[in-house]
Amino acid sequence: MTVRRTTAVCMIAGPLTLTASIALSPRVVSSAARQLELIAAAPARQYISAIAALIALALLLGAVLGLAALTREPRPVDVLIGAALSLVGIVATAASTSLGLFEWQMTRGSVQRPQMVALLERLYHSPGLASVFYFSGLLGIGLAVLALALARAGALWPAAAIALAAGALGIDVGFAVNSLPLALVASLWLVLGLGWAGVQELRR
Repeated sequence: MTVRRTTAVCMIAGPLTLTASIALSPRVVSSAARQLELIAAAPARQYISAIAALIALALLLGAVLGLAALTREPRPVDVLIGAALSLVGIVATAASTSLGLFEWQMTRGSVQRPQMVALLERLYHSPGLASVFYFSGLLGIGLAVLALALARAGALWPAAAIALAAGALGIDVGFAVNSLPLALVASLWLVLGLGWAGVQELRR
C-alpha cells in the first residue's frame, strides 16, 4: 500500500474510531468525585474509550499528513500552519487522553477513594495539566485552518472542508463544556468531511 493510500485510509478510519471512542465514553463532569463514580460504574467503557481515542489520534496523525500533501510544492503557508497546529494538538490530546487511563486505574481494586479524589482534584487544577488541556484545543483549530486552507487552494471540496472544520471545532467545544452529545454530533461531521477527503484520495 502506498503512502498516499495509507494516509487516505487514516482519513476514513481516524474520525470513525474517534466517534466510537466518544460514544463509549462515560459522561464527563468537572467534579473529580463524580467523575470517578461514573468511571467506577462503567470501567470497561472508560478503558476501551481511552484506548480507542489513542488509536484515533495515531490515525489522525496520518490523516493530517495526508491532508497537507493534497497541495503541491511549494505548499501554501496557511496549509503548513494548519498542519503544524494539528500535530501539536494531537500530541497534547494524547497526553490528556492518557489521564482517562489514569482515572480508570484509580477505580481499580481496593483503592482509597477519598485519597484518589483528592489526587485527581489536584491534577485537575495543576497548571501543568491545564496547559496540556489548552494545547489540546489546537487540534480542532489546526484542522479547521488546514481544511479551509485546502479549500481555498482548490485541493478540497468546500462542503467537505466546512464539515471537517465544523466537526473539529465542535469536538473541542463539546469537551470544553463537558457535553459528550455535542462532541458526538460534531464527530459525525468530522467523519463526513475527513472521510470524504479520504474516499476521494482512494479513488485517484
